[in-house]
Amino acid sequence: MFLLWTALVLVGVLLFLHVSGLNLKFLLRWRLLWQSGRHFLRCRTPSEISLTGEFDRQAIFDTELYSWGAGVREDSVLSPTVASWNIERGLQLEGIINEIRTMKPHILLLQEVDMHCERTGNKDVFSEIGQALAEACGCEVQGVFATEFHELHSPLRRPLDQGGAGQGGGTHGNAILVTAPFKIQTGWELRHRFVPFHWEVAGSDLGQPRKGGRSAAGATVISPPNSDGVSTTFVVCSAHLENMCGIGGRVLQFGEIIEKIELERKKHLPSQTVGVLLGGDMNTIRSDWFVKLCPTYRDGIPLKTGQTEAQWWQDVIFEQKKPQCPSPHVEWQVKKIRATIESWNLVDPFDKNTDCTVLHGGYKSKLDWLLASDGVFNPPRVGKLKLGGYPYSDHKWLAYSLTIE
Repeated sequence: MFLLWTALVLVGVLLFLHVSGLNLKFLLRWRLLWQSGRHFLRCRTPSEISLTGEFDRQAIFDTELYSWGAGVREDSVLSPTVASWNIERGLQLEGIINEIRTMKPHILLLQEVDMHCERTGNKDVFSEIGQALAEACGCEVQGVFATEFHELHSPLRRPLDQGGAGQGGGTHGNAILVTAPFKIQTGWELRHRFVPFHWEVAGSDLGQPRKGGRSAAGATVISPPNSDGVSTTFVVCSAHLENMCGIGGRVLQFGEIIEKIELERKKHLPSQTVGVLLGGDMNTIRSDWFVKLCPTYRDGIPLKTGQTEAQWWQDVIFEQKKPQCPSPHVEWQVKKIRATIESWNLVDPFDKNTDCTVLHGGYKSKLDWLLASDGVFNPPRVGKLKLGGYPYSDHKWLAYSLTIE
């Protein structure tokens, strides 16, 4: 009888995997997430867990400007195409470049960009994409790059074809690319002060030994003059929030980005109208069933039945509905973010439940965002919404066109 029940359970599990589309690679990722959650709880004291992380030193500094090509693109710059894409390190660089050549964005935000890692053929992925965009648009392209991690070359890293992260040896980060006549005035990098998950400590457990931490790339961008001879100033940011934590950790990191953007805006106010373009992989990964099974994402912030984390962000952060935050610090940060962005009126026009940017087996969610502010873009400022990029990355890109006042 025992053997019969065991056989029935195995058949049930196999049938569930077949119907749901889950595969061994997905289950391996799940095992690593569970392991990371156990490590997360083991390496922190109860007081630290209540804050959902730790505060380390934050660094904000100017970063180097890169440039490729020459000239000015000939298409309309008063309705620029903006896009954001987590390119999964550039593992399928040829396909990624072809997508970008076809899209020809005026402003492109990139996340998970490799430079000189063995897994991506020791290529400078950032420069290759910048050069390809310059050739496709026939103009100068400027860029900024913010390093997140030094990906250590280590035998602990398993090959990509075995479900691992691939061999390192270089760096990995986020970037912004801008095509002329748009021009980068200054570039900066923000290294997050709030660290909900210590990759330097726990990365080896996940087969990703590395040094560094989450960061955002930013730039002040000047548009070409409009018909009245007036240029528009944007503060642009490419963000990549922590995935190995709950909602609270990402809210605290997002608050740091908002604070930095506001500091950049104030440099130009009140003499100029300053817009905001903020996009990236926000890792809004949580869902009801997902968090119940994995301790990595448990932080006490409840979701309603069927509510996704992306919808929680829309409701609580952008529509300013009342949150339930067990941590006073998280609640304080939510209020601070709301007060800062109230005049910006940031909008991500994509549906928070159906415009999913990540699909893994039976799991799907909107992890990626592309936010633009009022005051610079005429409503309806958003053109045709587009998602794409599969199968060249594990994330879809987001893109739309804007109308500049």
